[in-house]
Amino acid sequence: MVSVRAGTLVYAAVTVLTFLPRTALSYPAYSLAPLALVRWRDWVPAQVPVLLFLTVAFAANAMTANVSGTVAVLEYALCFAFLLGAFGAGPDREWIDPTRLIRLFQVVIAATSLVSLIRMGFPLRLPYVHFLPDYYYATFGLGGARIVTLFGFVGIVCELRQRGLGGRAKRGFLLLSVINFLMPNYLIGILAGVAGLSCYGLRRPVKSALALAVLTVLIGSYLSYRIETVSTVFAQVFGLHPKVYQFALIARMFDDAPLTLWIGGGIGQYGGQAALWTSHLTAELSSFTVPDLPGMFTPEYHERYLQTVMATFLQDIWAISSSSNKPYSSVSVMLAEFGLPFTALVLAMLVYRFVIAPRDLSMVAFGLFALTLMLVDRVHDLPWFGLLLIIANGLAVPQHRPATLLRRARAPV
Repeated sequence: MVSVRAGTLVYAAVTVLTFLPRTALSYPAYSLAPLALVRWRDWVPAQVPVLLFLTVAFAANAMTANVSGTVAVLEYALCFAFLLGAFGAGPDREWIDPTRLIRLFQVVIAATSLVSLIRMGFPLRLPYVHFLPDYYYATFGLGGARIVTLFGFVGIVCELRQRGLGGRAKRGFLLLSVINFLMPNYLIGILAGVAGLSCYGLRRPVKSALALAVLTVLIGSYLSYRIETVSTVFAQVFGLHPKVYQFALIARMFDDAPLTLWIGGGIGQYGGQAALWTSHLTAELSSFTVPDLPGMFTPEYHERYLQTVMATFLQDIWAISSSSNKPYSSVSVMLAEFGLPFTALVLAMLVYRFVIAPRDLSMVAFGLFALTLMLVDRVHDLPWFGLLLIIANGLAVPQHRPATLLRRARAPV
């Protein structure tokens, strides 16, 4: 009984920490959720050398550039879950069943998002018709719809991983996950999801074609409209699409400061969330309240490269307001802040664990989804992305019911 109650408390703690409303004060809590999931001995040995590398790299950059220690600490907190998941940490299976946790998340997201829709007049007023689907944002507020999409896709992967879909519960959770994945209309996330699920086309071409046809019928016209209305001003000004130009910008940084090619410019010093919080463009691009902390200022590398480019569009902020139009992504930011060797190591581990090694197509789908997102959007310092990476590590482990938990549950109190 004690173990069952303790397990329930773990589920509750992780859920509460994950779904706190987004404010400047709640971000530290998001970074605590992985600590409730992962045993310390499963992450400390790998994170000690990582933290040592990041500290040495920051100190080396402090000798030649104006870097912010506060920004570095904030960015490490935001990347903490991702770094745990990237180096293989998974949930403690003695207390947490990843499938049950993901299903709990789907229910919480659907319930809280329904409340948001009702506030907008649903069902008399409909998303996509009378208001933007961005209001399907769970507890995360405007701008949090892409987080919902991430959870929805992992829910789809989780249900596809189950052997067969004969039960009502499995079909119900799959439907709920699909709704959570599609409703927010995070365009990049949906396309990354299609890229991930494309691996099923090789084994199940008929079913895959049918699913793609249904998806096209459901949201094809809206997706087409969104693609047609994406601004092309950035490409007109700089001659390259922003997702291509991001690497030209990094190459310029490496050319100006060659050491950054090997150790990066320091965590949080280029284009991570913490660096963006310090930029004067944040007020134009986000409704989020920027934390005001001692020692928090715009780092030199961010100001010299990324901010300078984005400031070009200060009078036409629509040109860079979409995720698809921002000249950065997780891959380019990691290259700039961590350097080429460390970034290559992290990406290689993700490719091996989720694309090469798995025999389960659902894990390959998750790997392709995650890597596609990292190439076109900045997600590695979203605490929820890292949390889902940790859970995916748990899903990759063969399913079993922990015997230890059963023994403890039956033991007399």
